[in-house]
Amino acid sequence: MKTKKKQRNDPVIEYAHQIFIDLPVSGIPYNYQKRVLNFLKDQKNQAIKAGDYLSAQKFDDKINEMNLMRTEDTYITSKNGKLEELQQRLVAAQQELEQQREDKNRILDLFQEEREEEITKMYIQLDNELAIFDEEHNTEVPPKFRKFSPEYLNLRKREKFMVSSKRYVEADKLKKEADAREIVERNNQQTNWENYVKKQREILIKKQDEQRRCFIEKWDREWAALLPSAENEVAKYENAVKAIESRIAEFHVTQQVGLDGTATSRNFAITANGSPPTVTTGKTTARNATSRLSTNLPPLNVSPTQSDPLRSRLTYIRATNYNRNRQQKIQKQRGGKRAKSSIH
Repeated sequence: MKTKKKQRNDPVIEYAHQIFIDLPVSGIPYNYQKRVLNFLKDQKNQAIKAGDYLSAQKFDDKINEMNLMRTEDTYITSKNGKLEELQQRLVAAQQELEQQREDKNRILDLFQEEREEEITKMYIQLDNELAIFDEEHNTEVPPKFRKFSPEYLNLRKREKFMVSSKRYVEADKLKKEADAREIVERNNQQTNWENYVKKQREILIKKQDEQRRCFIEKWDREWAALLPSAENEVAKYENAVKAIESRIAEFHVTQQVGLDGTATSRNFAITANGSPPTVTTGKTTARNATSRLSTNLPPLNVSPTQSDPLRSRLTYIRATNYNRNRQQKIQKQRGGKRAKSSIH
């Protein structure tokens, strides 16, 4: 009696008994499935030994049903494990993508900052050069431009001769004529000097304008080389995110073999806790994907698509190094300030 009661209270025997009544094999708890399966195999062997082949066939059917269920569960568990791994990789890839976008924007910002600093320095230098020119030429007419005509010099010579000859009336007349001519010629000298300065100033300004144009074009070319390389760095991470998203999408509808051997559609997009996962769509990569062209920069004379790939890469490396060096400089300055404050 005790043995029979013990057998009836054994959960393994209870589950084995129930699956022949109204319990589907999927209703057996996971931690009992293997023991129930072994019990059924043992019962099948006993039935064969006893010559009860019909019972053996029933046991064999349930054994096959349980094996198929466990195979499917293992497959689903494997799929879900891979899906969870892909979702983790997607989150990491999205974070790396956002970081790369921030790095790109920071590099482009620093490039513009460096450009503005260098252009400002150049403008100050050119303004100083023009101021020095104005100061150097804001003088009296130099000797080179104070040459009098032979007629004027002849009048002064005759004036002196008349004075030495004590012919003062004639000398006075010549003096007045020479003074009038001197005023005219000095005005001409001043005008010639001013025209010369004006022309030289225009030449200097034209030269400076050309220097400005070439300098800005140089930075435009640097920008044209930097921009596609920076965009390509972001595109690598965008493509990685898209690739993972595509692989995750494959898990939504996967073909599996049903119990009758036919292909049926089943959704495997289930997370470890049984809830459907949150899958990021391709819209993720579209965010902040527009090219970042600053309105502060003049229109590019060189299209980014025409940029040499090697030059583009070298420019990106230079900008990245500039970014790194600038950050180190800022950290040093902050460290120096903290050291001074601790002393006080």
